[in-house]
Amino acid sequence: MSKHFVQSTVLRGAAIKAYRAYASVQIWRKGSRIFLNSLPKAGTHLLMSMLETAPGIMNARLHIERPASQTGTEIDAAALKRQLASIRGGQVATAHLPYIVSIAGLIANEGFRTVNLIRSPRDMLISRYFYIVGLRRHRLHKHLVETYPDKKSRIIALIRARSRAKIQFRAISGRMPSPSPHFPAG
Repeated sequence: MSKHFVQSTVLRGAAIKAYRAYASVQIWRKGSRIFLNSLPKAGTHLLMSMLETAPGIMNARLHIERPASQTGTEIDAAALKRQLASIRGGQVATAHLPYIVSIAGLIANEGFRTVNLIRSPRDMLISRYFYIVGLRRHRLHKHLVETYPDKKSRIIALIRARSRAKIQFRAISGRMPSPSPHFPAG
């Protein structure tokens, strides 16, 4: 795990709020607004780091995730629209959203350029494993490290989304109705 990850949830939250305030006042910025969407652990951070090296591109530090209470094609479009309105020209927002026709239309109508990042499920699983094991503030860190004795059993637990202590893991399989979260099943 990178030594640059902040292990404190409070410190991380405060830093992100301060950066978001800084990003939101940049009304003079020009350029396309970019919406970077992927599944968790698909390389969002890596691609964001590469985009930031381009002249005029800035990370807005706005990351959109659908609440666990919303399933299927259910999403709060009004809340999403409010969040997107805070993104200035030349800024990038990231998200972990499934493909929903109405939401794709909303994002396009708001004038965003969309980048959909797709990665091998096996690679996402291994990335997820190292993320959880390396980040002590992750809600599954303690359970995964203390319950499962080795890397192999931990990875199997993530694949199967089972837990001896009945802590809910979100399985890699079965998250989306389509093999890709960005294209409808068909």
